[in-house]
Amino acid sequence: MSVGIRAARTTPSRPVHPRRRDGSVARFPKLCPLLLMSGLLSASVPAAAHHSITMFDKHRTARVEGAVTRFEWANPHVYIEVAAPGPRDTKITYRIESASINMLMRYGWRYDSMRTGDRITAVFNPLKNGRPGGLLLEVTLANGTRLKG
Repeated sequence: MSVGIRAARTTPSRPVHPRRRDGSVARFPKLCPLLLMSGLLSASVPAAAHHSITMFDKHRTARVEGAVTRFEWANPHVYIEVAAPGPRDTKITYRIESASINMLMRYGWRYDSMRTGDRITAVFNPLKNGRPGGLLLEVTLANGTRLKG
């Protein structure tokens, strides 16, 4: 049995990095998963932070009956403008925001569910600032069809 002297390990002047298959050096191996996770998390933030519904009074509902003056079937939200009678023979135009096209289609909506001039009744959460408009809860079309908003 021979007894040998082991060579002392020396620390290299440069940190040792793991090698890739092609022989190149991965300088930040722990950073890649971190960057991937931060990228995935930041991609979900715009969807959640699209916009707030704090401008609507979720504790009250309002109802308006009138004629559709505009129907915007577009993402990110569908908008309906309804002209309703106001004081002293004036017209008040309500701008009512609804869900996305995808959500409305699940509720039975179509791009031609209403047209300019159609008479509707809309139930919505009004704007907190008192302006005519709000967040649509339900609309009843002239033929009696009720659609969730």
